[in-house]
Amino acid sequence: MATKSYTTIHLGYKLSPNTFEKRSRTAAEYYAQPCGDVWFNTRHWKTERIVNEAKALKLLAERTRIPIPQFIQCG
Repeated sequence: MATKSYTTIHLGYKLSPNTFEKRSRTAAEYYAQPCGDVWFNTRHWKTERIVNEAKALKLLAERTRIPIPQFIQCG
């Protein structure tokens, strides 16, 4: 399976055979789009949302037996 990537208004995703990456779009990516400044300024807590999701995955992996994908990196 080849690497697939796509973006939504606020997030970018990359899926490969062994990894899944989710990230907030950068300011440059917003500003490259029509009305990008509007979308960038209306998305509050952009970084905090991703960090919170990463912390939740780590917590579940450490304290439960729920099968969680291996966490690699956040930041």
